[in-house]
Amino acid sequence: MNEDWDNRKLGVAALAVLIPFALLYGWMGFRDPVIHLHDFFGHLRSAASIGAGDLGAASSPWFPVGYPVMLQLARTVIGSDILAGRLLSAGSALVCLGAILLLSRSLIGAVWPALFVTVATGLSPPFLEWARAEGTDLPSLAFLLLAMVFLARKAPWPLIAGVLAGLSYVMRFSSLVPCLATAIWLCVFGLPGLQEPRDRRRLLLRFGGGWLLGASPQLLLSLGIHGTPFHSYAAKNVWFGIYGERNWQSKWGEVPDTIGLLEVIGLDPVRFFQHWVTMMLSVLVGATMLPSKLLGHGVNWLLPLGLIHVAWNARGAAGLYFASTGAYLAALCMAFLGSRYLLVVVPAFLLAITWFLWILLPPTKKLGGRELPVRGLVLVILLVFKVPYDLLPALDLPESSRRIQAVSQALSEAGMERAEEVVSTSGDYQDLRTLLEFRRWNADRFEKVTTLKDLVAAMRRRGYRFLIYDRFYGVQRVSREFEFLLQERPDRHGPLKRLLHLGGGTDQETAVYLLEPAPR
Repeated sequence: MNEDWDNRKLGVAALAVLIPFALLYGWMGFRDPVIHLHDFFGHLRSAASIGAGDLGAASSPWFPVGYPVMLQLARTVIGSDILAGRLLSAGSALVCLGAILLLSRSLIGAVWPALFVTVATGLSPPFLEWARAEGTDLPSLAFLLLAMVFLARKAPWPLIAGVLAGLSYVMRFSSLVPCLATAIWLCVFGLPGLQEPRDRRRLLLRFGGGWLLGASPQLLLSLGIHGTPFHSYAAKNVWFGIYGERNWQSKWGEVPDTIGLLEVIGLDPVRFFQHWVTMMLSVLVGATMLPSKLLGHGVNWLLPLGLIHVAWNARGAAGLYFASTGAYLAALCMAFLGSRYLLVVVPAFLLAITWFLWILLPPTKKLGGRELPVRGLVLVILLVFKVPYDLLPALDLPESSRRIQAVSQALSEAGMERAEEVVSTSGDYQDLRTLLEFRRWNADRFEKVTTLKDLVAAMRRRGYRFLIYDRFYGVQRVSREFEFLLQERPDRHGPLKRLLHLGGGTDQETAVYLLEPAPR
């Protein structure tokens, strides 16, 4: 098969894969009215500031300006905040899959295993979860993967790759780590056919120059407003991952936002190292075991063999891709992990597994006088496992969406007019009519309230008419004194009248109360 035909075949195969995923992700996102990422409320405020021309208000030490800019453009065109976020996520997921197809084909050298990696990635639990939601992770990953595609070409384009890598930094500060790892690799090892010292210097200069160009919007904004191009509070996430115990309500404010990474390490170097190693091992072990929330079903048990194969054989562009991804994973494991943070390792893990299988298995095997395509059959069988176990469960609305919808509906039926009338121990709940978050219990120092009488008085002083109290945050992390609010009986505590009770006996147990007017 000549190369022209091979490229045409790849283009047809790409469309055959991406179009169904576009329909799937679009349908999943369109039918879910809930904002799943609390940070998205902040992104919306930054986008509104950009729309008003106030870049100073849009500048944040927690998030770069790139995503709010894209969000503002999308919401201007679409006219819907939540659909704009969903469009950016679904579109970025499709770009990721297209880049994974090209990258896998370049590294393995064959179309069929590249298609398998692409489809398996698209059906993995993290992609199914976040392609339907909102956030900066998929846009940042899309730029990183595209950058790697341009470096993995037979004739690399380091300048273009650098620009794309810089744009990933404008989406997420944490992508600085794989960008630095890529620069180090190019400086030390170069790329196939470009390994002489002069070639390596050129690669580094072009990639670095492109990165500065791509990242310049964020670098210049930070320099102009904060006096330093790399203004970020990311180190506080590391502290919270080690000491925060997932207790945002009472632990987050224990150290200043400006704490540095060396300060965090210096608090307890042994504990820092133990946390770091534990987190990395948890990713590898969790990805291998069933059920795997990272890779899904069918292939995850082969991950150790795939990683051993990569460590032994990955060179050139393959070595660069796995090294930069490994550096990114190591940086993420310093803090705390969630499925969206681990999106970056899903295609790398699946590529390692598929590469190992493609080399291990014979192309064909005679059976009854006929040649059976062994490799292809194995890959198809592994994908079949993912349909009932990974895809079908993801087609239902998440339980969190059902819970948030039920709470929002109960509040609306009880006469809630504004989101500001509600105080909540959990940050998950929101007014689905206006897409505004409710006031957080800890924001008003309600954790100092210990009696029902004081709670009612505090709510009246602040103008709250409704209370959402849950077990995961309210009981376990904020104020255990009010656990009685979750009891099924009675449904009234003084002037607090229960409107809704959900998930009895679970961490997600939640009660919604109306504060009746004070007697005159």
